[in-house]
Amino acid sequence: MRNRRVTDLMTPTAVSVQRGTGFKEIARLLDEYGITAVPVVDEDERPVGVVSEADLLRRQTSQTIGNTAETLMTSPAVVAQPHWSAIRAARVMEQYRIKRLPVVDGDGRL
Repeated sequence: MRNRRVTDLMTPTAVSVQRGTGFKEIARLLDEYGITAVPVVDEDERPVGVVSEADLLRRQTSQTIGNTAETLMTSPAVVAQPHWSAIRAARVMEQYRIKRLPVVDGDGRL
């Protein structure tokens, strides 16, 4: 049996948002693509954080959290490389207690 790599498991099209993307647009994208989180990228397409459904729900119950990806996101983004083994990715997810790993290329871009 061949060891699976992150590249075998990742979704082929990455959906991402910019720091200034608003709450409603993030919620729309999660619904449209049937995903539960979206990476937040900088101007160079490098992940800086992740906004999840849980982050959006937290915003709904708190008046102190802002309405943009930058204020909603969990940061910094913990990322994976496509060549990693699935086991390595799972260990990183367990170590950081996260459910998603944006996949980046050798330059750190989504």
